[in-house]
Amino acid sequence: KALSAYYNKTGKIIDLESSLGTYDLAIQLIDNMRLGYQTQESKLFLSENEKATYTSAINTAYRLWSITGDKYYMYKAFEYAEKSKASVLLAALRSTEAKSFAGIPDKLLLKENNLLKDIALYKELIFEEKRNEKPDKNKLKNWEQKLFDITHEYDNLAALFEDSFPKYYSLKYNTQVASADSLQQLLRNNQAIVEYSISDTSLFIFHIDKNEMNIIHKSIDSAFHSSLNKIIFLTGHYDYLKSDVEDLTSYINNSNYLYNYLLEPVTKYIRNKKLIIVPDELLAFLPFEALVIKKNTEGRASYGNLNYLLYKYVVSYALSSTLYFRETKHKPVDKIKKLLAFAPYYSGDVN
Repeated sequence: KALSAYYNKTGKIIDLESSLGTYDLAIQLIDNMRLGYQTQESKLFLSENEKATYTSAINTAYRLWSITGDKYYMYKAFEYAEKSKASVLLAALRSTEAKSFAGIPDKLLLKENNLLKDIALYKELIFEEKRNEKPDKNKLKNWEQKLFDITHEYDNLAALFEDSFPKYYSLKYNTQVASADSLQQLLRNNQAIVEYSISDTSLFIFHIDKNEMNIIHKSIDSAFHSSLNKIIFLTGHYDYLKSDVEDLTSYINNSNYLYNYLLEPVTKYIRNKKLIIVPDELLAFLPFEALVIKKNTEGRASYGNLNYLLYKYVVSYALSSTLYFRETKHKPVDKIKKLLAFAPYYSGDVN
């Protein structure tokens, strides 16, 4: 942050590049920390508390792209957005798959798990002791030596996995996310990914299709978050979608307001495309199909005759572009021709 602020004073690109380089190191550290955590709760806690780091990194990369026009920085911004949302889920999937590989002795997997637990234990002991007003130096020296020895043993085990079980090592210790280039190779001509990264004050929209990539930044405020919460609430509670003027007007205005922020900026890139929406934070609870593209100007408006996004685009969702890439790349060629369909029925007047 200091380097970024320093750039505002000097105007030298090297200062902004140094800021991005520092964020890159911080995110590498996050990846290393996550590998050492044993529970999903701990990994989620880390992700939640490092959200600001990812957001700042995206913002810095975006600034560099805006200034230099170098697409490298656009790709870096996308990489950070992916890491912020894909890492925990991807780590869980990779860990599960890694353990399914045959040929790895159970005793090695057990040893790996025990070493990680011991590392976490001694780190906690050291941390708590240092918080005391008068830390016990002998305890700290003893625990730090044990932590050093256990960490060294764990590093040797990881090296063994890398050398003797490369597939396991690649899955378990790989922290890479899908690149924009790899996604473009996978996408069909009629498909487009629209991925979001959101914070209290910023919204980044990434568009990727077969031939190009774009990034758009929008400033947001409490009005945006208020509209988002209202639409999530309304679409999640049918009883509140009543036909009276007040509720209907609120739905139309807030829904159209969100559309103008979330999809209108990329409309020129997504014409005639099937959309793959990759949401972030609360956007994951938003049914994009239900957004109102254009407010009705003639006749009596009702929920049944609004200009929904559903009528213009085919929409699907992915938790992250990396997970979409992973699932699509390994999808079997032979499709199972089966269908399970649901048709909701309401006894009241849905209009």
